[in-house]
Amino acid sequence: MDTDDLSDETYDAVILTAEKFNHDLTLWFGCLAYKCKNEAEYLLKAEEWINDCLEDEDMDFLMEDLFFGNPPREKNFKNTLLNIMKNIERIKNYKGINNMLGSLIILSIIFIVLTGCVSTFKDSNDGKRKTVFVLGSLHGYMFRNPDYSMLDFQKAIISYKPTHILTEVRSEYPGPVEGSIDGGFEQSLVYAIADKLGVKVIAVDWFDDELLKEDIAESSTNNQAYEEEMRDIDEEIIKHATTADMLFWNSPEMGELMRNKYQIEEKHGFMSMLKRNKKICENIKNALEEITSGRILIIFGAAHKYYFDDYLNGNDELELLTDMSDWFDSEIADEIIFDEDINVTTINNLKESKELLRTRLESGFYPPEIEKRLEGKYQAFDRVIDNFQKLGWK
Repeated sequence: MDTDDLSDETYDAVILTAEKFNHDLTLWFGCLAYKCKNEAEYLLKAEEWINDCLEDEDMDFLMEDLFFGNPPREKNFKNTLLNIMKNIERIKNYKGINNMLGSLIILSIIFIVLTGCVSTFKDSNDGKRKTVFVLGSLHGYMFRNPDYSMLDFQKAIISYKPTHILTEVRSEYPGPVEGSIDGGFEQSLVYAIADKLGVKVIAVDWFDDELLKEDIAESSTNNQAYEEEMRDIDEEIIKHATTADMLFWNSPEMGELMRNKYQIEEKHGFMSMLKRNKKICENIKNALEEITSGRILIIFGAAHKYYFDDYLNGNDELELLTDMSDWFDSEIADEIIFDEDINVTTINNLKESKELLRTRLESGFYPPEIEKRLEGKYQAFDRVIDNFQKLGWK
């Protein structure tokens, strides 16, 4: 059997409780399922495994092994195991170890007990098997903002422990090389992290040449009324770009600021961002439908976050996290060790991307308006590569 064969009660009691603590722990409880023939055997093996962990004489070595060299605090680990053990006991008491199906009435009681038990679950997610967070990036500003740096961005991705990453790379042109041309330079890093962690990356961005031309036309439009109405918001956003920290950029407050900005744009007839967001949401919807369970991280420029949060908020199958402060622990993130392999892969991705863009620019691959914009991006590659070469935990 696998974890999808578990009842909702057992899945919540074991898998989701482990997931709320640490995704690595979820993997170990998931592996147990493949060794079992039925749910009763799974609960017994889970209890045995928990007892073995709690009684291990070399806890430091055990945790290094279980959490792949990035162990959590021992006290928190033990408390989580004890909570899972209590959950298992509740299931056994209600259902009986030899009668795992039980009656419909007993199943209802178990559901109420498990979802209402605040001491075990910090926040109930009603048995939802997909947890989603939209991480807003600052693109190149992450090399200029000391409170939301490229290192902070890396730590956020790694500490979220995603099973899937949906990222700002066009679905027709996936991968870090194309992604760093079409999107932000940080896409080379996103793919490098995913490669190191063994996480699947799904490209969900959308735009075409016509939309790019529309965006360029909007940028060059002289609209005095629009500029006056937008001035204060733009000044505030620009100020935050180099001073506000990562949590603020991924908070409802920033979402409201971005929502106001793009409502003003739409009011004045600038619709390119709205068109793009709608198409991206179709791609996100299709990608999520293919994922049965896990922790999904959607990585896009921060200007998109409010729209995606609004869109996903209506999906009853998801546990949507909208405020980064609800899950991000800076102390745990600070324990993450700088990975030189990730940085080297990122730099190699960027070099390959730069070479591909050079070849395309020299061959007249792009329409003139788009080529002019990408010429500026090509000039920035060396500076970005140099910035990554200087990275390291400080």
